[in-house]
Amino acid sequence: MTGFHGLFKKNVLNRFGFSDDWNDLIWRSISNVWYSIIINGTRHGFFTSSQGLKQGDPISPSLFIIAAEVLSRSLNNLLDNQNFTHFSVYKNDPQITHLAYADDIVIFSSGNSKSIKLVMQIIKKYEAVSGQMGKNKYHWTSWEKLCFPKNKAGIGIRGMNDISNTLTMKRWWHFRTNINVTSSFLGRLMKEIVVSSGIIGQKYNYKKKVKDFVDNNTWNAQKLYNTLPSDIALHIISIALGQKEKKNYAIWNMTDDGHFSNGTAWKLIRKNRQTNDILNNIWHKSIPFKQSFMCWRIFFGRVPINKVLITTNSQSQIDCICCLIPKNETVQHVFVEGKVADYMWKAMGNPLGITHHHIPLRGLLNEWWKKKTMNKVHKLVLQAVPIIVCWEIWKAWSACKYGDNDSFYLYNMVTQCWNKPQAGSIKINTDGSFDKRNGKAGIGGVVRNENGDFIFAFSIPVQARSSNQAEAIAARFGVDWCIQHGHSNIQLELDSLLVTNMLIQKGTNNLKLKETISCTAKMLSNHAAQVSHCYREANRVADFLAKMSTSSGNRTLYHSLHDLPREAKGLLQLDNWQIPTFRRKYEKCNFFVS
Repeated sequence: MTGFHGLFKKNVLNRFGFSDDWNDLIWRSISNVWYSIIINGTRHGFFTSSQGLKQGDPISPSLFIIAAEVLSRSLNNLLDNQNFTHFSVYKNDPQITHLAYADDIVIFSSGNSKSIKLVMQIIKKYEAVSGQMGKNKYHWTSWEKLCFPKNKAGIGIRGMNDISNTLTMKRWWHFRTNINVTSSFLGRLMKEIVVSSGIIGQKYNYKKKVKDFVDNNTWNAQKLYNTLPSDIALHIISIALGQKEKKNYAIWNMTDDGHFSNGTAWKLIRKNRQTNDILNNIWHKSIPFKQSFMCWRIFFGRVPINKVLITTNSQSQIDCICCLIPKNETVQHVFVEGKVADYMWKAMGNPLGITHHHIPLRGLLNEWWKKKTMNKVHKLVLQAVPIIVCWEIWKAWSACKYGDNDSFYLYNMVTQCWNKPQAGSIKINTDGSFDKRNGKAGIGGVVRNENGDFIFAFSIPVQARSSNQAEAIAARFGVDWCIQHGHSNIQLELDSLLVTNMLIQKGTNNLKLKETISCTAKMLSNHAAQVSHCYREANRVADFLAKMSTSSGNRTLYHSLHDLPREAKGLLQLDNWQIPTFRRKYEKCNFFVS
């Protein structure tokens, strides 16, 4: 009931014959409502309701039905209008203009323009007097444009009309190739349809067979032209005749084996479009569909950027929200030239040798996707990074435009990279994992040389009661392995700041970690090893191995890069390429609700 004008509700009640006292009581209940908030048992202030009755008020459904009756009666009055053609029903059936259920309504009318215009006039008039204005929705693209293959500017889905036609073709193929009563009947029916449609006139004799047009195992062209239209006769002549003593069978020319397939039938009947190899790079099985689809929308400018909305007359403001000094907001500015976009593209492109220029968005994506790749992993990185960058910019923009953020959070993001050890040293990254739900824990780590080359890795389940205890166990195991295998110049790096400080201080007051920390610190001091802290984003390989051991419960030592899980290999390669990851810097006040 909150969507109706108060005066409209009052006038409707008067027209329905309710008394003035009743109308006044309802009016006061709606227009003079005040609320107060009770905090810790104490009432704090008052504020008035600006939207009529609150949600769930018992009287609201009754008032809604009375007010909506205005629309119902207005639609029924259309039957008295000579220019209105009602929905076609059987002669003795009641004529209906609409069906209503709760707050949904289905309107019935003929499809002629006069009737549709009369219905729209009723709806617009009702919206104007009641205050229930419908929201205009903008469709970013048509369903027809979406129903194309991914390499042809679509999103890889098939239209229902094409699917229906494909299945119809399949059914007809089976009828025509399988000799039975049904196929014979449908063959005669098709002849009648062809004749009635005027494709082939009544003068042609359909009782003739193929053998009537064959002389000495060759087509009799003169008979064909005399019996059939010239284009059909010419097509038949182009068909090679088989051997007379062998059984005939139908061949589907669209497939290699001659058998019918839905896929080839669909390609035959659907609309075609020129192939675009650039768009094919938007999609990959390892990239979430929502990210690829958003990149597709950005590529075609189907996003609610101010410059785009202006063309639909739904927006007037054109200042961007991604720069300290607002500029004209366009798709090109937000995703390529803006302050945030420039920072993102440079941070991700520089390590890969791609220099960011303020070129058109499509050219920028093409520059990434056409760059020469070294291997499959490198190719996937070059394909995925632009999509992820567009996705992150879009999320940040949306959080400012429609969320609570007053600035792009990307300004509070820092890049994190794994750094190679000093010359002549090795670096061991360790991490611990603890699952509170089941009490399982695991450790993981990887050892690399000064060039970033793989030396050793481990993924081991352990007994621990906290993540810090697992972190300490992982550091002790990693350092002990390095010493046992003759490595002296050791750099230990872990993402637990607490455990890192304990090792630097060579002790702790935590009785559960004291023995492990003391043992590890002693090994480090005896070999002049260094200890440093890094964020988890720069410790991805060890983090993955630790979590894997926690979930699988398997103990695995890796002495060869070839034996590493595929995910760990990929993370290792990204570290070698110095591909950064982003870490958000949160302010403490963001974690509290005021």
